[in-house]
Amino acid sequence: YYCSCKYNEHKEILWSTCGYKPRLNPTRGGRLEWEHVVPAHYYARYLPCYKNGRRANCEKVSPEFQRFEGDLHNLRPSVGELNADRSDKLYGVVATPRLKNYGKCQFYTNSDTADPPDKVKGDVARITLYMIKKYNIVLPYGYLKLMEKWNQEDPVDEREREIDRRIARIQGDSNPFVNK
Repeated sequence: YYCSCKYNEHKEILWSTCGYKPRLNPTRGGRLEWEHVVPAHYYARYLPCYKNGRRANCEKVSPEFQRFEGDLHNLRPSVGELNADRSDKLYGVVATPRLKNYGKCQFYTNSDTADPPDKVKGDVARITLYMIKKYNIVLPYGYLKLMEKWNQEDPVDEREREIDRRIARIQGDSNPFVNK
């Protein structure tokens, strides 16, 4: 998603297709994982099932959380190492990156923020706006403004429309921020 890497039928990332270089963990850097654009933690923590800071409780007992966690609009394929480095950080602009060594992939993090490549910032914004609207998610002050800004700066493209059409066929709904 972030680096435009291709992967094979074994869900192995093909680094040569995108110039990706593992920062620290080649095993995880070689694995495809599904990333929640809006971290599941930010939804789970407002539910009664969220105990001791663990979303696993919600995964077991909350149909509401299960719908959120499995919403295909919020899931994107990612290099496993980037998914790990992002963890449950929200997106933003990282002025002084702490983690930035992924070869040609322009993905940066610091202690509390993940900064995706410019080419996906609009996609991130539209997914986030959809998730906020659908699930009434509460995110930090100013985050909505940043997502609206990214939505304007990086308009919807045909690839994003095609992803939305495919998800709609499977899940039964479209992201209204993609299909206006």
